[in-house]
Amino acid sequence: GVVSYHLGGGIGMLGRGLGWAVDHVRALEVVTADGLLRRATATEETELFWALRGGGKGTLGVVVAIEIDLHPVARLYGGGMHFAAADVSHVLMTWADWTRTAPDAMGSSVLLIRMPDLPVLPDALRGRYVVHVRFAFTGSAADGKRLVQPFRDLGPVTDTVAEMPYSAVGSIHAEPTTPVPFHARNMMLASFDAAAVAELLRQAGPDADAPYLVELRLMGGALARPGAVPSALARRDGEFVLYAGAVAEPDRAPAVHAAYDRLFAALAPWSTGGVCVNFLSGPDVTAAQLATGYLPADVARLAAVKRAVDPDDVFRVHHGRAVAAFVR
Repeated sequence: GVVSYHLGGGIGMLGRGLGWAVDHVRALEVVTADGLLRRATATEETELFWALRGGGKGTLGVVVAIEIDLHPVARLYGGGMHFAAADVSHVLMTWADWTRTAPDAMGSSVLLIRMPDLPVLPDALRGRYVVHVRFAFTGSAADGKRLVQPFRDLGPVTDTVAEMPYSAVGSIHAEPTTPVPFHARNMMLASFDAAAVAELLRQAGPDADAPYLVELRLMGGALARPGAVPSALARRDGEFVLYAGAVAEPDRAPAVHAAYDRLFAALAPWSTGGVCVNFLSGPDVTAAQLATGYLPADVARLAAVKRAVDPDDVFRVHHGRAVAAFVR
């Protein structure tokens, strides 16, 4: 997971302040199709180093080692707040307005989901449609409390936002830690305004009975700026990522993908035309779709690297199939 995360770009909870994870990769060791172990850095195998960082998921070789920068972040003010279905419109509008002035030190996302009917969940969440607003702030707790106060004023049904050690960052999204077969789709949004909120709720609100969850993640800040060492991940024009995902049950897959088609067609007016490579998953990723994650000139450059290190297309699994199609 660590390697795949970096090869696809890597949007961490603190990415608005620190940038993409791929910008902090120092070296990669990769076994290419010819059986050679190559070390790629900013001064060795430079084209391979460029391509792997953002364009190397499943198509250029097998990465067996990675060297990355570490950042001295010991604590943060973070957590999440759940809101009831009746408040979803107000919460989304508040979040949309709030993101316009959120500092780079604040990472945030919002999740729309119908929670499973499981006894381990509190009654306020069990089997209910909820909105989960998540925060990760590296500034002071006092400033963090002030920044999230507009959401506390809305009356959340749960509130875990507090000072925490960075080691607890995984509790903010509180996602499953066991493998789950999942199909997902995403698009980058240039903006998220009142009309976008209304359209999103028509497609995936409490009354829509959508067969997927939806997450909106705030981008911008350092995520919009180029890294110190250029990489294949140079398209950074989205202010938000719109992500939809569902458990990949074979009998439900056609209906889920048809619902994805409706959702992404409806939100297309706010799209940059791009996607987040890290958030593409499932067997339906097309070459055309994947190519929108890159600048046009970089697609040609990726093709040249692919031809140089894997001319016989040995690596063509998952994203590799789509990459191979658009780089050949």
